[in-house]
Amino acid sequence: MDEKKSFYQDVRKIYETIANYLKKNLPLHNMLLRDLQVLGHSSRSDPSSGDQIVRVARAIPILLNDKEIDDLVNEWILYCIESIDQSWFIKDTYIDSNGNNHTGWAKSKERKKYFFDFFVDTSWYRSHISTTYTSRYK
Repeated sequence: MDEKKSFYQDVRKIYETIANYLKKNLPLHNMLLRDLQVLGHSSRSDPSSGDQIVRVARAIPILLNDKEIDDLVNEWILYCIESIDQSWFIKDTYIDSNGNNHTGWAKSKERKKYFFDFFVDTSWYRSHISTTYTSRYK
């Protein structure tokens, strides 16, 4: 029993050493890296996500000018209130022979491809701001 306890104490020391190294060497206080979390899907419901997206846009000065940042804020608001059709992330659903529901999720690459190549450009263009928005990706 002492050998097992000693082993787990050694493992714990290793993890503590790794954690301390990471805390010391990673840029944990870099605001841009923190704000980039806004690109995660869970940020849609975060009230501070609008501020984060603006900080990201302003942190990369050659990315967008002031007018485009204003447009981005408006698009971000629309994105946050939009309900995304399940066909973008659910591949299929079925009920097995035991009556259990199953959901087949789209693979990560498929979701990224559909979301970035099609949804952001085409869906926003068609359904929300087609009269004022000119696609940059045509």
